[in-house]
This record gives sequence, structure tokens and C-alpha cells, in this order.
Amino acid sequence: MLAGPSSLDGCDTAPQPYSIQNYDPAFTYTVTSSGSVRHLFDATTGELSVRTNGRTTGPGQLTVRAANSCGSSSRTVSISVSACTTYRYTVYPNPAQEEVTVADEPTAARSVSASATTASHGTTPEFEVTLYNGQGQPVHQGRSQGRRFRLSLHQFPAGLYQLHVGQGTQVERHTLQVTH
Repeated sequence: MLAGPSSLDGCDTAPQPYSIQNYDPAFTYTVTSSGSVRHLFDATTGELSVRTNGRTTGPGQLTVRAANSCGSSSRTVSISVSACTTYRYTVYPNPAQEEVTVADEPTAARSVSASATTASHGTTPEFEVTLYNGQGQPVHQGRSQGRRFRLSLHQFPAGLYQLHVGQGTQVERHTLQVTH
């Protein structure tokens, strides 16, 4: 009744397709997810996809229940989400005093999902950067010119910041310490 991957890469936040075998719009379908996965379901087409729940790793479950006037049937699958230990972007120096650099540096160690992300966005290595203060407010937004982005830190008080870096839905979060 349900087919799709039994494990997902925690680094990859792109939805992964699942299929409801023998989908029939005459049935009423209920889809639930829990743990380290979440789902997107279109009841009119039967399209179902699953993605990781942010950077949460470990077990997740996906359950599909089909019902009509004769009864119901359900199927639950377990999905394992592996830890995301590969970062695509390098942030240095950290802690930083005057300037921080964010670089998209291709390496042989990069995961397959990150390489696929680069391919899906074409050959443009540009990426977006948003710096958030300790209260979660964006204090700077910018776009790289090529594979590097440099940010002067003189206007920001010392403290901890969150740096969100990426393209589209493929965003990494790095903690940045600013010292003066």
C-alpha cells in the first residue's frame, strides 16, 4: 500500500516522493507522520512526499489509512533519518572580530545530497546569507557574488548570532560568535 525510501539523509531537506499503491480517489485517505519526518499529501492526486523534520535525526513514522463504506486499511512504515554531519558552507573565522567569511567550497567529502542540490540549482554558486541576533531578528541579509561572502562585523555588538546560509530550501544554520 505504501512505497518509498526507508531512510533519509538528515542533510537533505528536499521532499522525497512516496507512492500509495493502488490509489483510488473514491477512498478517504488519512496520512500522519511523527518523529523525525513530516509529510505533504494531496488527496485529490494522491501525491505524497516526506521530508526530514529540520535537523532532527532518528526514527520517524509515516502512516496511511484508507477507508470507504466497507471498512478501512492502514499501513505504517518506519523511516530512519541519519545525522547531518556534512556542512556545505564554511564560516570563518569563528569567533570573529572584524569580518566573517562564508564560503561554498566543493570538497570530495561533500554528501551526495549536497552535490545533487548544486546540480539542481544550475552552475551558479551564489547563495543567500541572513544574520540573526540573539533575539532571532534578522540584522543583515545579503547574497554572495560567486562562492564567497564577506561581512564586516563592526556595526554588530559582541555576542552570539545565527547565520543562515543557502539556496532556496537548502539552508544551513551556523552559530557565529562576534567578539571585539
